[in-house]
Amino acid sequence: MKVSSRLAVAALLLCGGVLSAQASGWVALLKNTPAEVYDDEDLQLFLSAAAKAVAAEDGQPVDWSNPATGSGGSFKPLGAAPSVKGLPCRKVRMTVYAKKRPQKSSNLTACKTPENKWKLATVG
Repeated sequence: MKVSSRLAVAALLLCGGVLSAQASGWVALLKNTPAEVYDDEDLQLFLSAAAKAVAAEDGQPVDWSNPATGSGGSFKPLGAAPSVKGLPCRKVRMTVYAKKRPQKSSNLTACKTPENKWKLATVG
């Protein structure tokens, strides 16, 4: 499986799916970013940081890095976002980098389902 496909699948698993037809948003978000070259260990670190970030306090960054590959990034909860389909939502700033690749940042909105799972609602 291509790295970009693995990353998209891993991101969807982390978020438990999507609230709307934004599944392609993950692929678009990760395509042409440093995340395309992440190896399996990078992906594990990325996903672990993302899971911690949705539960972190606003403004408290959750950083990750892999010295072996030179990859890393951060997730920073930015605060409440408008509700989507009646669910409480948060904005998160995601930054990713990799060796010899320029850093890239994106804002995401994640919403908490009644089952206590965070799902991607919007990208951008």
